[in-house]
Amino acid sequence: ALALSPSLPLAHLAIGDTHILRAENDEALRHIDAALELDPLDLGLGMNRGDFLIMAGRYDAAVDQLERTLELEPGFAPARFRLAHAQALAGRFEAAERELDGIVPEGQQAKWLETAVLVRALAGDTVRAREGLAELVALAEGQYVSPWLLARACAATGDADACFHWLDRCFGEHTGSVIFLAVSPAFGPVRDDPRFRACLARLGLGPL
Repeated sequence: ALALSPSLPLAHLAIGDTHILRAENDEALRHIDAALELDPLDLGLGMNRGDFLIMAGRYDAAVDQLERTLELEPGFAPARFRLAHAQALAGRFEAAERELDGIVPEGQQAKWLETAVLVRALAGDTVRAREGLAELVALAEGQYVSPWLLARACAATGDADACFHWLDRCFGEHTGSVIFLAVSPAFGPVRDDPRFRACLARLGLGPL
């Protein structure tokens, strides 16, 4: 794509994706930075750079990036969810809770609940994390909820069996986000499970 149109931001993003899912972090960031040079006001690109930094384990940098993105549009909820998660990953638990409190989950209840589970599990608040997971599972009984959200939430709370059930659903539904399985920090609690390695093998990836 870049050979045909080297100035296309989405081409840089797509190539960045292929690098980040293999933990080729510097190369991934080089491409997302090139995309942002071409379109510095694109909220999605700014948010995706935050995603790349989260997946690279650079949590403080991810917080900074997502805060800059939200300066352009404070109501951009997808970036706010990611910011709350990045803050928790960086150990800024009170800031993460404040961010959650400031998001109106109308129409995005599943994503709000998943993010709340991730934040509270990282903070060691297992009771509220499991309560949030129960709410998310109950929500999924009445409406469609992406199995990716459910798998991440289950992994964060240490419910490995449920996590792998929902990951199997991800494969069955061809959920696009599953390609980032190897580098998603939400799956840290289940990374040593042989079923995790089996999932990576289904993606054509080995342990990173």
